[in-house]
Amino acid sequence: MSTRRAGVSKDDLDVRAPRWARVYICCFAALWLGLLASFAVRGLREGDAGALITVPMAAVGVFLFTRFFRLRARTQGEELLVRNTMRTRRIRRADVEDVRTGTPQGGPLSIGEAVLVLVRDGSIVSVEATMRTGWTATGRRQLAESRERLLAWARTDR
Repeated sequence: MSTRRAGVSKDDLDVRAPRWARVYICCFAALWLGLLASFAVRGLREGDAGALITVPMAAVGVFLFTRFFRLRARTQGEELLVRNTMRTRRIRRADVEDVRTGTPQGGPLSIGEAVLVLVRDGSIVSVEATMRTGWTATGRRQLAESRERLLAWARTDR
């Protein structure tokens, strides 16, 4: 039995944030939401209406943690799906001008280096799932590999 989804070929790429980063996000989210819940319960027991501020804080936290967890760049046929923290972009293969590495463009994750997709319309799309600080040889190697894989995809079948 195949675990592949319909329409996904073995040549398609799926780049995600490292597993350790996704585990860290889940642990931090549980700690953050647990802390907010304890503040809310204690405040409401004492009749403090200010405890209700934890509700929007939790909502924003859930949104951001979910977006960070789902960082991804995936190709499917002629399309590249880039799911970043604040925005998801779909880019056709024919619209990819180049693939480089550099400082991420915009968004809350603008430290280190990431793969950058240069689009024919003049925009630059950072692939936040590939972001690395560059402090380790492993991180630099993973960044280079992600760039090479996306560049190879962009240059095939043109």
